[in-house]
Amino acid sequence: GGWWRYWAEQELFELAPALHDSLGLTGEYRRVPLEHLQCLLQPADADEFGLRLRASLRSGQALAQDLCLRQPDSRGERRWLRIEGRPLGRGSALGLSGVLLDISEGRRQEERAQAAHARLRSLIDSAPVVIYVQRV
Repeated sequence: GGWWRYWAEQELFELAPALHDSLGLTGEYRRVPLEHLQCLLQPADADEFGLRLRASLRSGQALAQDLCLRQPDSRGERRWLRIEGRPLGRGSALGLSGVLLDISEGRRQEERAQAAHARLRSLIDSAPVVIYVQRV
């Protein structure tokens, strides 16, 4: 992860060098147009991200969203990011500033826990005896 800034007038992101490299971006170093960044995301996430970004700029509210990248990581697993930002500047210098964090491992753990819960629920539902579940 790393820091980022978004300048609304130019629709341009400025990224920390480590973040730029971790996203596998090429071209002008650290400066990325909004549409280029959206191309890295799953289509549904890209659309929602654009809407939330503009809404955050209009309202002056903080931005927070989980995003899924289009390309899997080196292990072939989906890569998840969490973007958080706050308003920055006024007038023609309106923008956002924040951090982008890789939350892929947390998402994988969450998916594994949901799969284990589904297996347990299936086992309980198909058991030939009555099973009582009590929470203490």
